[in-house]
Amino acid sequence: TKNEMVVKELFINGKTFEISGLGYNPQGEVTYGKNAIDPLSHPELITAGKIAAFCSNAHLSVIEETGEYKVTGDPMEAALLVLAQKIGFHKHELENEFPKLNEIPFDYQKKYHAVSHKSDNRQFISVAGAPEIILSFSKKILKNGQTAPFEQKDKDEMENQFIAISQNGMRVIALAMAELPLENEFKTHDHLPPLVFVGLCGIEDAPREEVKSSIAKAQEAGVRVIMITGDHKITAAAIAKSVGIYRDDDDILT
Repeated sequence: TKNEMVVKELFINGKTFEISGLGYNPQGEVTYGKNAIDPLSHPELITAGKIAAFCSNAHLSVIEETGEYKVTGDPMEAALLVLAQKIGFHKHELENEFPKLNEIPFDYQKKYHAVSHKSDNRQFISVAGAPEIILSFSKKILKNGQTAPFEQKDKDEMENQFIAISQNGMRVIALAMAELPLENEFKTHDHLPPLVFVGLCGIEDAPREEVKSSIAKAQEAGVRVIMITGDHKITAAAIAKSVGIYRDDDDILT
């Protein structure tokens, strides 16, 4: 792939918001029902934007000669940082108002990244991670700016949406939040409280244009092509199919 991840969809509060823009350029619109909207008029987008900014340790810079945006850090977190900017938030400005307290870094076993920030006399916990993990930790859901019980119908809706986004070849990251008293320790995975589920991000990492023809040439020469990836198997199948690796009778091993 191009390794230029960009958030294209945000499913939150039962709505699918589409995000325009290319690569890591923070210029882009948020649309709902094909109409451009002001993200800061939607409480659910405000919450998602803050979480996306807080959960990103990537940095964006501009190459002066070309005007191209360059990323330092994890490409997935860079995509979240750009999403936050399109919604209207800049991480450094947010952290001036809400100082960072502690962080639980992402690891490949736990599959989530969590950060705490001081908000008045509380800790605001931002979490981003694999949907299946975040769903299992969530006891409530954000609806119309308020927390509500996370009922089975809500979980089913999120799981169906996760599958639908993955089938379009996108990676999916779940966003969640929680609050803790300031005095509570928050340094390890054992300190993570029950979460409030916020939404799903559909992240595109498009295949390079030359990949499909290169694979076809290899296959014509008798080379059997196998793809290895850290993506969810539904996302992996969609990407592999788009470039000619996966066919309907092929195996996927997890």
